[in-house]
Amino acid sequence: MAKTKKVSINEFEKYFKASKEDDSIVKIGDMEITVKRTLDFDDMISFVIGVVDSCFVGDEDIFMPEVKEFAIKSNVLSYYANMNLPEDLNKRYQFIMCTDVYDEIINYIDAGQFNNIRISIDEKIDHRCQVNIDSVNKKIEDIKNTVENMISNIENVFSGINNEDLSELINAITNGKLDEDKLVEAYIKQKSGD
Repeated sequence: MAKTKKVSINEFEKYFKASKEDDSIVKIGDMEITVKRTLDFDDMISFVIGVVDSCFVGDEDIFMPEVKEFAIKSNVLSYYANMNLPEDLNKRYQFIMCTDVYDEIINYIDAGQFNNIRISIDEKIDHRCQVNIDSVNKKIEDIKNTVENMISNIENVFSGINNEDLSELINAITNGKLDEDKLVEAYIKQKSGD
């Protein structure tokens, strides 16, 4: 059986360079915008992380789904296109959501890569939400265990105390004032009866 020859990196790179589509120049109004067809790996990862991080706010990591589409469109314009966007989010929102710039740019980017980016964003958001749910469930379980331990400890403290002993203990407290001597006497009396 003949050994199959592997394609070399140089051959693959030559093919890649020959088939890679050039950036597009898109004219919108008076703007000439350069649009990349695809993002490199690092930019693709940053794009996804940036969108996901934008969807979660505060120390509680509260999910804000209403931010997702805005963050995606913002990243399309800043990663795929050579556009500087305003830092002011209200102004950026108006530029992105109230113009056709995004709609024009999206036509020039690779649909396959962009679809994969959107899938990655959704999966990463789902994962982060599940991690948050698991964290809350763990805290609830810890609280439940603490309460159960407290109940068990209280049961142990009062085990062996009958109604008469409990009545004597309550009588040690008079007029809303705690008489420490009477309380200690009632406790010793109860313990000596064991």
